[in-house]
Amino acid sequence: MSDLVPHEYDVTVPQGFNASRIKKGHADIRIHYITPDKWKIGITEAETPNGNIVKLYNKERCIIDLIKRKDKIEKQLYLHALREYFADGTTDKTALIKYAKIFNHIEEKVRDYTDILS
Repeated sequence: MSDLVPHEYDVTVPQGFNASRIKKGHADIRIHYITPDKWKIGITEAETPNGNIVKLYNKERCIIDLIKRKDKIEKQLYLHALREYFADGTTDKTALIKYAKIFNHIEEKVRDYTDILS
């Protein structure tokens, strides 16, 4: 949901997962740990340009993570991603609200963004 190539890649793993093999030799990877029940929410699969199938989070889960980490994200990137998400005709706002309820303390923010940007 960005038109920039990242300098670092963010990888989310369930708590208790040994991420040392992911980090080994890859200084450009940031690891985020989350409870196993929340880790699974929004996982989907996509094909890379090279034809590989990879697991990733759907757009709604990305927006939830973005909102949760607003203070750690460049403001311009943050606003661009929100505008792109709400301008896209394939958004699932029901899933977005559902995820916001699961990830505490952001449901009100998500509803505000939905009202303003939709």
